[in-house]
Amino acid sequence: GHADPHAQARELLSGQDIPVPVAFSQDQVRELIRSEDPRLAQAAAAVADGQVVQFLAGAPALIARYRNAPPAARAIIDAAVDARRLGHGLALPRALLADAAPGYLTDDEWDALGDDWVEQAIAYTSVPCNGVRGPVAPIRPRTAPGHVGRDAEAGGPRYRLADYLEQAGRY
Repeated sequence: GHADPHAQARELLSGQDIPVPVAFSQDQVRELIRSEDPRLAQAAAAVADGQVVQFLAGAPALIARYRNAPPAARAIIDAAVDARRLGHGLALPRALLADAAPGYLTDDEWDALGDDWVEQAIAYTSVPCNGVRGPVAPIRPRTAPGHVGRDAEAGGPRYRLADYLEQAGRY
């Protein structure tokens, strides 16, 4: 019921295909960091590989995924945020997340979980959000075929907390 302040822009862009690069160059990212728009500056400063658009599109989706997460998935995310905040490396072991997550659950939430709660929680947190990795997503090991990699030697799969949630978790 309110006037649309961007009606003309919306009409101009409606039905138009606007190509957006997969990634910006390093020079473009440096320029965006100096932008007067704080959202662009924050996104450019935070991204890896120049994926500014993905960061901007994925940030609201990541927050929504976190806010609406079932208790076990939210506990996995909270455990990952705190592990990173306390200095753990990017690759978070599944065992660390599974061992820490129960501490973020109430007694009623804990009692209501099924035997496969970790698998369900990780499945929820692994789904990508508007072009960025899910809140806590698996890291694919870089090993040669047939070679037992570091993940197998170090106790299983590793997961990475989404950059935006890591930044939000610092505050």
